[in-house]
Amino acid sequence: MQLSVTPGRLVVLRSVLADTGRVLTFRQPSGMFLDHWRAYLICGLGMTLLAGMGRYWNNPRAELWQQLGMGSVVYVIVLALVLRVLLVPFKPRACTLRNLLLFLLITSPPGLLFLIPVESFFSLRGAQLANAGLLGFVALWRVTLLMWFLRSIARLSGLAIVIASLAPLIFIAATLTLLNLEHVVIDYLNGVRPEQYSPNDLSYSILTLLSFISMFAAPYLLVGYAWAWYRADRMMIVQPTRRQP
Repeated sequence: MQLSVTPGRLVVLRSVLADTGRVLTFRQPSGMFLDHWRAYLICGLGMTLLAGMGRYWNNPRAELWQQLGMGSVVYVIVLALVLRVLLVPFKPRACTLRNLLLFLLITSPPGLLFLIPVESFFSLRGAQLANAGLLGFVALWRVTLLMWFLRSIARLSGLAIVIASLAPLIFIAATLTLLNLEHVVIDYLNGVRPEQYSPNDLSYSILTLLSFISMFAAPYLLVGYAWAWYRADRMMIVQPTRRQP
């Protein structure tokens, strides 16, 4: 059977690429984002898988499912679910689970920067610093995009944006730390032999530190979330209208 690319499919593909560029530069996508959401979903899944592969492609300690990029897909799905639940009290506009998932998927291209073979250009220490810098840059870019989405698309404001942006990230980081705490502690106690050094070691150290910080920050963020929920509930109370004289 011969596969053919019709002009209509080319138009949709160009729209997906154009809208991905718009979102990554903090601009609203076109109407085709919702009209052809299946195409955006397929392309977003492909970009997320590639970004996940780039994250682990040169890591000899990564498992097969990580090297195939499945971890990034699972992360995006879990993040979309957590965000949808957290946003329920604020009644955001256009924030269905599908829209959240599509947005998170098409903001995965920054992760393609991890495909750059920095170890081919730098020494081991330089590659570690470069990977840590890329990790920070990509994380900052995507968190900023999420805050832009919550403000421009979901129409949230103030504390609700901060809580909705940081809460799911801290929740996921704290959960990963609890699930893998023993493994991390044993690695640090045993130390890493010189032959086990990799360009990703500094990035993993930073992530582990952030995970431990997240465990302590989670209760404070929970209090902030409760306060934002209370404020949102108060603002939704319909005030009695005055009669015109």
